[in-house]
Amino acid sequence: MNITRRTMNATRLIATGAVMASMIAACGASDVASPVPACSTAGLVGSYGMQRNGQTVPGTATTSVGLVVFDGKGNYSVQQTVSVNGTSTTLPPASGSYVINSDCTGSESDASGKVISTLAVVHGGDQVLGMSVVPGSSMTVHFERVTGACSNATITGDYAFQRNGQAGGGITLVALGTITFDGKGNQVVAQTIDRGGTITTVHLVGTYTINGDCSGTQFDPGLGKVISSIIVVHGGDEILGMSTTQGNNVVLHYERIR
Repeated sequence: MNITRRTMNATRLIATGAVMASMIAACGASDVASPVPACSTAGLVGSYGMQRNGQTVPGTATTSVGLVVFDGKGNYSVQQTVSVNGTSTTLPPASGSYVINSDCTGSESDASGKVISTLAVVHGGDQVLGMSVVPGSSMTVHFERVTGACSNATITGDYAFQRNGQAGGGITLVALGTITFDGKGNQVVAQTIDRGGTITTVHLVGTYTINGDCSGTQFDPGLGKVISSIIVVHGGDEILGMSTTQGNNVVLHYERIR
């Protein structure tokens, strides 16, 4: 009988310990934050490269490239270089707000609270597609995640690129080519250009500078001036850019070959 009682008491102690352990675990779990949904305002957070292209009003060609920081609380800050009808300027920093819904759609508003773009979050938040909803404007926009700090060494090796837009006088311009960055600020370019229906092949050498925030520029020694503003995204696997040559409204997109 004593053995039986001891066995029963031991069983009760084990059961009681299991219940207490479950209660402790449950209490501890309540202190752990729930995972942030991928598609939510909180899920869109961090630094992104931005590229816009189109017309702000009919007949006014506009391109821009810059850096946007989303704070995960519905606020963003932006700094960008803009070309309007071929004249490039660097705008002062600006801010606004954003909302991302659970279905991955959303909107972007300016500082006054006016909705200026509709958005769609893709690739788990690594990229955002959008378009202007400002009356009279026909602008596309996309954002691509910036990963870590950057330097000239971040872009090293061979890339393919496309250019698309218009040169001075509204002449259409498209180009496809390859570019090699040496990681030290030097670049070599080979491209085929269609300028208003006239196709040429061009080889160029130049230099580039990448800043710590992943913004940068490309310089043409022959012209003696900066010819494009760029943003390095996805750890150097892609680069967004735009021409800063007078008269041009041309966007650039580079993709690492290997």
